Amino acid sequence: MDNELKAFEEFLTEGSRTAYPNPSRHGCPPQEFLKNLAKHRIPIEETAAYIDHLRSCSECFLDYTRFSETISREKRRMRFIALGSIAALLCVVVVGEYVILRTLPIMERKLGSWQLYIWKTYRLSAGRMGRAVGIESQTLNEDC
Repeated sequence: MDNELKAFEEFLTEGSRTAYPNPSRHGCPPQEFLKNLAKHRIPIEETAAYIDHLRSCSECFLDYTRFSETISREKRRMRFIALGSIAALLCVVVVGEYVILRTLPIMERKLGSWQLYIWKTYRLSAGRMGRAVGIESQTLNEDC
C-alpha cells in the first residue's frame, strides 16, 4: 500500500512539474511568499488568494519544491551538526575522566589521605557546581 501511495504522489508531483507551464509567470506570487510558504511561516488565510494558482502553475510548483528541499537539507545539516557537537562533547568528557582516573593513583602516593579526600571532594564539587569548595582546595593546589 505504501508503495502505491508513493507512486501516486510521484505521479502527481511529476504532472505538476510539467502539466501547467507558465513561462511568463502571469499571476505568480512573489518568490519571498513561496519561500515563506515552504518554511510554513504563512498563515492559511493568506494562502487562499494563491492556492488555485499554486495548483495550476508548474513554475511556482517547481520553485516551492526547490525551496522545500533546500529547507529540508538545512534542517538535516543542523541536526547533524548538533549531534556531532554532542558526540564531541561526550568524547571530551570521557577522555577527561579517563585522564583524571589515571592520575588518581599518582595523587594518592603524592598526597596524604586527608589531602586526597579534600582533592576528591573539590573535584566532585567543582564538577557539580562549577566552583571551588573552599580554603582546603587552595591548600591542595599549593601542595601539588
